[in-house]
Amino acid sequence: MKYYESFSEQTKHYTVEGVLDYFNKRIRVDHYTGNVESIIQTIDELAKKHSFTKCIIKGKGEHVSTWLSFGFLLEATIPHYFQGHDANFFVKYHNDERRNSIH
Repeated sequence: MKYYESFSEQTKHYTVEGVLDYFNKRIRVDHYTGNVESIIQTIDELAKKHSFTKCIIKGKGEHVSTWLSFGFLLEATIPHYFQGHDANFFVKYHNDERRNSIH
């Protein structure tokens, strides 16, 4: 059984790289460029395909409103993470049980 694997996808609209974490039932996006709405669609499809209950995004400041408008919550900010620019960590839960979990 796989617990964890890296993934990357590149299209003419975006590039996304991250981790499929089967053990913890979550996706983590570590890097992306391009069309954020297309990336969100891909992430949601992966979550559904693998029955993941949580998505974690290391997002850029210029995309805060887009992530929030698609149901992601701002969980934390790390100053100077991206070559001197702040990183915003967003999460999206796919069920209430996971949202209320202490893990």
